[in-house]
Amino acid sequence: MRYIWHIRWVVPVLFLLFIAWQSLVATYSLQALTDFKQRTAWFEVLLPAGRVTKTDSGLVLKSEPVYVDVRLPLRAAAVTLELSTTAASVPVKLGVRQGSGFQYDYSATEEFRGDTRTFRLRATNWPYLEPGHRLRFILSVPGLKPGNVVVTGAKVTVERRPFSWDWVKRAFSSL
Repeated sequence: MRYIWHIRWVVPVLFLLFIAWQSLVATYSLQALTDFKQRTAWFEVLLPAGRVTKTDSGLVLKSEPVYVDVRLPLRAAAVTLELSTTAASVPVKLGVRQGSGFQYDYSATEEFRGDTRTFRLRATNWPYLEPGHRLRFILSVPGLKPGNVVVTGAKVTVERRPFSWDWVKRAFSSL
């Protein structure tokens, strides 16, 4: 029992080292993949649920627009969302939420082809976040015919801000 008293400081020190690692050192980018069959730590399912139908090949869009929320770490600097679809010749727009209403920015969407049509949106400025530090994206398909577009998967890449001593200086200057 005497030994437990001597190591009582180990848990708080390990916790502080973990926080320091996440805040100061870890500046790598994070990637997450989903097929939207279930919720993950990074992705919510496509919302609202009544506008999509789950199938073995992916999520079939019944109506539009459809929203997806991506959870962000606190020091996120840029977020890149890639949505893979089976839309053959349908115009697909991907946007990021810019305000508390229905303000979305579609300007940075680009399309590239692989085995499916994949749409990429890189967001570097988001003035509004959903509760839980989530960024909301919108998938819009003008002139959608139900069952014509299937979302087969998504990939998100989050680039973290590099560490800066400025926030440390500001924190200690207020003391």
